[in-house]
Amino acid sequence: MIQICEMTVEGLPSVEEIRSPGPEVCAVDQMRQVLDQARRALCGRGTLCRDGITQLWRIVDDIARGRGRTGDIALMQDLASVMAVAGDCPLCLTCAQLLQASVECHSEVWNGHIDRRRCEVLACRGCYTLHVDPAKCAGCTTCAASCPVGCIAGGQGLIHVIDNEACTRCGACVSACPQQAIGKAGAVKPRGPEEPVPVGSFGGGTVRRRRRGRGE
Repeated sequence: MIQICEMTVEGLPSVEEIRSPGPEVCAVDQMRQVLDQARRALCGRGTLCRDGITQLWRIVDDIARGRGRTGDIALMQDLASVMAVAGDCPLCLTCAQLLQASVECHSEVWNGHIDRRRCEVLACRGCYTLHVDPAKCAGCTTCAASCPVGCIAGGQGLIHVIDNEACTRCGACVSACPQQAIGKAGAVKPRGPEEPVPVGSFGGGTVRRRRRGRGE
């Protein structure tokens, strides 16, 4: 537990946990969560602490959202170095140390997010897309009803299709789907229809379209 003025932050990982986060943990997402937790606990009295942690979080959040830029890592390291030397708040010093340890031990992960928008464990929103498995979709419309931005096309009895350009990766549809038919995909995208088609009509990479009746 780290004391900061009258406020406390519990659950921050140790430097060793940052260096060895485990196979299912993304170093970038881990650091984003650490800085998000820290910025929410700021008392606001220390300028370097307040501005430093907030700026680090913004940079890491951009990287996790696929908006990282060349030079971001160097900028974070410079800022963390200043915080580690000039910061007089335990929270400020700890965040700087954790960031430095993460970048030092997981440079390939950080560079992969910035250069290729690639997250090996598909934890960062900017590095994956969501897709409906046509073999599992029952066409119940539950996912479409749960989507806060209306980016899922489909209807009763139709295989639903997600518009990933509009999708915010909030995960509401993943949690709502009773068939567990929605999953994440990285660089390799699963095969599926480009538009809603009847359940059971998509297979072998081809789509059998419904015949139009009279008046349609």
